[in-house]
Amino acid sequence: VNGETLKIASGDEVELHKDTKFKIEKVKTKPDIGYVKCNFVGFVPKGKNTGQDIGYWISYKSLRKHRAIDKNKTKFELVVKKGEKILGKVYFKFI
Repeated sequence: VNGETLKIASGDEVELHKDTKFKIEKVKTKPDIGYVKCNFVGFVPKGKNTGQDIGYWISYKSLRKHRAIDKNKTKFELVVKKGEKILGKVYFKFI
């Protein structure tokens, strides 16, 4: 975010300004389990929606607000999976 790498753990909530644009570049797990999917719920990249949102630019403007998890439509979840198993969730709140 803004040129910085964030270290985030499952269950964390990240607050971002609504005009912030960011990219998920990689996800590390401990222990390392290899390839994982990161689905930013509410974000659909151009082209095919595979549920893998690593490598795409994401902004509040690009989100489908009906997928927000709060009534103000400002909080979204990022779900990290290995196959069908959920490894963790991180919450993003746009202010």
